[in-house]
Amino acid sequence: MAVLEIVAVSFETVKPDLESVCRSVRVNGRRTSIRMEREFWSSVDYIRNTERISQDELLDLASQTPGAHNLTAALKAYVNHYMRQHMTPPSRMGK
Repeated sequence: MAVLEIVAVSFETVKPDLESVCRSVRVNGRRTSIRMEREFWSSVDYIRNTERISQDELLDLASQTPGAHNLTAALKAYVNHYMRQHMTPPSRMGK
């Protein structure tokens, strides 16, 4: 299992790619499209490669996220949850 290492950075130096990208996808056998920021798609690709699953398989899993009002919200919640579960906590230097 891959582990992300989180490094403390200043918010001024973080420049996320917020350009929206639309992808045509298949969820539970149905074709649809999802528009999200490029940063989220990068995370989706990271999860797919780490877990060795297809984009469609990941979307099927994400579509089961409880409480999500639409597929985009479900996918973003799934990505957020996955990343939080798999990141390495920052070290407590000097403590």
